[in-house]
Amino acid sequence: MPYKETRGNWSQRDQRRGHKFKDQHGREYFATIELKTGAPCGLVEPLFTAPLMPERAYMELVEERPYDLFINYDRWLADIRTNRSDWEKEGRSRSRKIYGTEYDASKPFTAEVLEIIGPPPQPIEPVLAAKQGNRWILGFTNKIDIRLVEFFEQQTEEEELDFSDDDFSDLDEQYDPGAAAHGRAVNPRAEKPLPRAVAKGTGANKGKRRDGSGKFVKSDAQPAAT
Repeated sequence: MPYKETRGNWSQRDQRRGHKFKDQHGREYFATIELKTGAPCGLVEPLFTAPLMPERAYMELVEERPYDLFINYDRWLADIRTNRSDWEKEGRSRSRKIYGTEYDASKPFTAEVLEIIGPPPQPIEPVLAAKQGNRWILGFTNKIDIRLVEFFEQQTEEEELDFSDDDFSDLDEQYDPGAAAHGRAVNPRAEKPLPRAVAKGTGANKGKRRDGSGKFVKSDAQPAAT
């Protein structure tokens, strides 16, 4: 049997394993770690949902406790304040260029200005609430904190919109009498034949009625036998 060199062989299974982390609030995360160093070698994924999910840029490993995560709210808040300040400065500058002396700094930016500078940065209030341990923001309760609801706009994602044929089939006949579910065209005259007399004539056809074929005939004429 030929000899196989096995020295130095290793696999990721031997060197790595999955591990759970906890942040300062006690919420759990999962990541694959290097056994030798204990450091994550992939994304650290939250095992919870919350109105405000922590951003990866502010997740830090605690050196003396390698399996603990620290959400650095101070850095997060500082970035929000900087972004907000830069956004407002840009908005004021653009407003003065567009409106000149008519610009009123006490009023919100106009739609024209927002088209240039974009929407306002992330609001600071939810991050402050998370730092302070607000249970709803952190995902520990379903009881909504009405003080914070306004900072979470309800938006319909493109993925949530459903334009499938199943949803559309019920609308076909409502908006197009000659259409039917699944694209099968229907002749409404064939499906619903005209009655024996649908209307009385006017003008040259006054005193006449329509027969089963839709033609005007004298009112005293008998319907054709079928």
